[in-house]
Amino acid sequence: MLFPTYGRKRGSDAASAALMKHLRQVSADDKHVIHSLRHNMKDRLILAEVSSLDQNLILGHALGSVGDRVYGGDVAKLRQTTKAMKKALGVALTGEDESVQGGEEE
Repeated sequence: MLFPTYGRKRGSDAASAALMKHLRQVSADDKHVIHSLRHNMKDRLILAEVSSLDQNLILGHALGSVGDRVYGGDVAKLRQTTKAMKKALGVALTGEDESVQGGEEE
């Protein structure tokens, strides 16, 4: 588990409270909540012309088709979504982002 502190009953409330402290440092607007960040990222992904599949992977939404859910290894998905997020956030791609390496365990 990535964040074991929050992987318990009501742990998501503690995680949200911890994140809200950081959000309040940059915005005092009560309309800005942690969930707002998902909406902002969705807008950035759309404007960066990121595929719906990659948007859903990044935002943690359910994948639509069997092909989306079953096929494609974790490494391939991570590489693609890393490129998509960099594009959406205006971060330059590296040579590693651009290289395609076959034969990896996925």
